[in-house]
Amino acid sequence: MQHHTEPVFKLCRTYVKKIYRCLPLLDKTLPDNLVVMKNKITKSVGTLIFRVALGFTFVMHGFQKAFLIGPAAEGAAFAKMGIPAPDLSAYFTIGAELIGGALLILGLGTRFAAAAIAIAMAGAFIFVHINDPFITDQKTGAGFEYVFVLGMAAIMFILTGGGRYSLDSFFSRNKA
Repeated sequence: MQHHTEPVFKLCRTYVKKIYRCLPLLDKTLPDNLVVMKNKITKSVGTLIFRVALGFTFVMHGFQKAFLIGPAAEGAAFAKMGIPAPDLSAYFTIGAELIGGALLILGLGTRFAAAAIAIAMAGAFIFVHINDPFITDQKTGAGFEYVFVLGMAAIMFILTGGGRYSLDSFFSRNKA
């Protein structure tokens, strides 16, 4: 008995095989239904996309704290959460998120920007989320997975830098 979706899969398999023949960049060792490009360009594009997405996320959070909430109100909120030096911490967090996020988008001073962001996320974890469950509790809203993932992503960029498609890379290539 033939399943009603088999013609669709057969059609897809045919096109995948055509793609294999047309693009030498594709890895032909994978099964017919898996197409993965294995080269420097895709790795660099992936790094670029992730760096820009992470930077955009932080720019938006920093913008919210700087211009919608305001540094004074953010400092007051930090004080209520028990964060040490709440006003200074608020300004640091706003700077790390807003300026650090913009630098991540550009890939300029990537490791420095990522370090500032990682410090801000470590502070958020240590002073706010340390007793929260990993997965966000639907009733209380408490959870640290978001801060954890953002912090780990920042650490990744401390270790790897901005990648091939970054201003850091552009300026280092043009120094010589």
